[in-house]
Amino acid sequence: MRESVRCVLLSLVLGLGGAHSVFASDGVLEISQACAIGGCFSGDAPGFPVTIDGTAGASYVLTSGLVVAGANTTAIEVTGNGISIDLNGFAVRGTTTCNFAPHATCAPIGNGHGITGSANVQVRNGTVIGLGGYGLDLGFDSVVEDLRVLNCGLGGIRLGPGGAVRSTTANGNGGSGVTIDFRGGVYSAIATNNNVDGIRMGDGSLVRDTVAHSNGGDGIECTADCLAIANEVTSNVGVGLRGPGDCFFNLAYGANMISRNAGGIAADCVVQVGANVCNGSAAACP
Repeated sequence: MRESVRCVLLSLVLGLGGAHSVFASDGVLEISQACAIGGCFSGDAPGFPVTIDGTAGASYVLTSGLVVAGANTTAIEVTGNGISIDLNGFAVRGTTTCNFAPHATCAPIGNGHGITGSANVQVRNGTVIGLGGYGLDLGFDSVVEDLRVLNCGLGGIRLGPGGAVRSTTANGNGGSGVTIDFRGGVYSAIATNNNVDGIRMGDGSLVRDTVAHSNGGDGIECTADCLAIANEVTSNVGVGLRGPGDCFFNLAYGANMISRNAGGIAADCVVQVGANVCNGSAAACP
């Protein structure tokens, strides 16, 4: 009799599917591989992507890794603004793999992203690996920190205006490691072995204390009026630093080490604002 009651209760819980939200603590909602099958909370339909529209809450945490099948499947889609996602040390995984010769070529490539979203999304503390599209593709004023974003087909991290990347690794992706529209910041990051550029920044952006190494394009590229400070930019196929094409704007740089880039030290409109070391000599810096 007791076993029958247990079975009935279990059936009821499973039948509730997405209507039953699970809270980790203090109103933080859980996301897991198991709950994705039936829907994790209100606003999330069964299956991938796990959809966060904000109606269930603003804060979410992974309680298991997520694995998606196929290069065109997105793991998490954020349609609401002001959402925070803690990967909690877990990984979001796809099926794309990349080789290094010396930078990434990836297959299969698709339109499935690890986490895609709208404005003011924060993602932290975990790994995103092997998605067919971008590891993270987020809107304006979004923040990415303490992540590893690896082996994604279209690129590692793409953020809208005002985005920031902190203490994050973007390695071995099929496009650029980090791309931010404009007014962005990249701090204490590592971008290596990506198929295109290490870091691509828009107007009014800052790259600081970052490594851009062995990428298939340029180490750091800026479209207009950026600042690159205290970076190590080495062994890229393109130039170390690429500034705007129009010298009404500039990429200003200081305290960088720029060395062994096949395309040269710098190109287009760059200007020193402090001492740099280029190919072993401060005098060699343009």
